[in-house]
This record gives sequence, C-alpha cells and structure tokens, in this order.
Amino acid sequence: MEPVILTGTTAFSSFRVNALRAAMRAAAPAAGIASFDAHWLYFIETDGGLDEATMDKARALLGAHHVFPGGDGFIVTPRKGTISPWSSKATDIFHNCGLDAVKRVERGIYFEVRSASGALLSPAALQPALAAMHDRMTEGVYTEVSDLFAHRPPAPMREVDVLHGGRE
Repeated sequence: MEPVILTGTTAFSSFRVNALRAAMRAAAPAAGIASFDAHWLYFIETDGGLDEATMDKARALLGAHHVFPGGDGFIVTPRKGTISPWSSKATDIFHNCGLDAVKRVERGIYFEVRSASGALLSPAALQPALAAMHDRMTEGVYTEVSDLFAHRPPAPMREVDVLHGGRE
C-alpha cells in the first residue's frame, strides 16, 4: 500500500536557504540555479488508510498542513530499505499517543529547484549540487517514493572462511 504523504513547513531557515543555495551554485555553476523551495514531507505507513480523527492527530503531531498533492520536484529521504532514528522515535510517539493504525512514520524533504528562466531542474541536471543537498551515506534522492516502505526479504547469508580461504 502506498504511504500517506503529508506536507509540512519550510524545511530550512532563511540563513540555511542562503547557505545551501550558495553551496549548490558553487557545486553546479552550469545548472544556473536561481532559487529553490524545500518543505518537509511526512510519510505514514498504514495497513488500510487513516480515518479522519487519526489523520487530524497525525497532522497535529507532525505540524503538517495537508496531503501532499505531488509535484515535479524530487524528494530526499533516508535510503529506501532503512529506518532512520527520527522514524523510530516518531513511530514510538505515535503509538504512545494511541495511533496504533500507524505502522511507521518517516520524514523527507521535497525540493523544487529552479533556473533563472524559471525552469524546474531535475536531479540529473543538479548532479554535482546534490552532494550539498543530502548525505549520500544515509539518504537518497528520489522522484518516486511509493515503495519507501516496501518490505524486502533479506539477502541470503554468505560465509567467508577468513582463516583458511582468505587471501595470502
């Protein structure tokens, strides 16, 4: 089932926006970055959707405004298949508040980056600037997040005999 996605507040202060925009421009001068918008997105995994009362409580807990309408930008979230420390704590808070219909909550940032002409820039056009926008070790840049909560089976275990079969 696809997650419920709620839109939150602006992700960065004006000071951080200015610093990030400068870092992005320095990393990708050819992209012609003029401006960007960044808002928090909250992803909620449920078994069968949320009733209106639960949705109202979730909005209040997260400081979220409305269901994310979608867009042509991109989203930075923790890598798919991982659970962030923020998610663990937020999910515990939801359960402690009696919102047991919520299986997991995750947070990400929705970006729309524009050139001087007002054209929306894709992650491919921003490739050198992406390093300033996310942590490659723990986060990913996505245009599709319907599989954010996909449960994949673990890979088969492998054994390596390092004492007898390792390299010389």
